[in-house]
Amino acid sequence: MAKAEFKKGLVTFKHQDTLLKFELRIPLKNIHNVSTETIRPPFFSTFYAEGKIFYYVRNRFKCIILELRNHDYSEIVMEVDDPFSVEQKLRELTPPRFSLREYVQRKRSIESS
Repeated sequence: MAKAEFKKGLVTFKHQDTLLKFELRIPLKNIHNVSTETIRPPFFSTFYAEGKIFYYVRNRFKCIILELRNHDYSEIVMEVDDPFSVEQKLRELTPPRFSLREYVQRKRSIESS
């Protein structure tokens, strides 16, 4: 299970075990979407035409899923101790991102009210 640390525009996932150590740093500006859905095992997941997916999962019910843009990975699926608090913190730190269509729809609804 990885620990999430937030500082200076980065989220860092750190894991230290007797067999495995890693540190994965992701700029907050590259995070497009965050989710805490229960995942299916990797061998059932669909393969994407673009990008790589990073999996570090033992308990699929304690995962956070990050969709990334402009990064080596297109998606990161990481097991963390409290996925809901990590998701909430990431949503606070990353501004909402909209497609052009969503932006125009939101702008029209604001202007019409």
